[in-house]
Amino acid sequence: MKADSYEDLLREITKEVEVYEDDLISTIGDTGYYRDNTIYIERTLSESDKRERLYEEYGHHRTTIGIILDQSKTMNRQQERSARTFGQELALSLDDIINCYRNGIEYYWECAEYLDFSEEFVYEAVKALKNKLGEIIYYKNYIIRFVTETLLNIETKIG
Repeated sequence: MKADSYEDLLREITKEVEVYEDDLISTIGDTGYYRDNTIYIERTLSESDKRERLYEEYGHHRTTIGIILDQSKTMNRQQERSARTFGQELALSLDDIINCYRNGIEYYWECAEYLDFSEEFVYEAVKALKNKLGEIIYYKNYIIRFVTETLLNIETKIG
């Protein structure tokens, strides 16, 4: 599920799960929450921040079992990480990274700006891709190397 805007993502996700915007910071002290087949997003966030948070909370919808609020428990931390990774992988694909490269983008911060994500979100999404796929990936007609923490290293394969 790929969406270039919060509204597009919201439209897609609400086909599967209810989503509400509310004043979460003042009530629970957080910007997103998933419970009982419903996603709640802090209404005062920017569209970009809402989109990032919606990807993560959708990850909880798809991967989390039970209540995981107590992050002192290993299983809960693992589920939190799984949900976050699931959302990041939906949000940032290898095709997105290649598209950034094709548009002259060399640094993750530029990629974040181009794709309308925060730098931290892109950095964490790239780390998730690297952990899942490895440091060097052969994809389509490209070699993608995740060898630095700031720079996109992509080249076109020859032959």
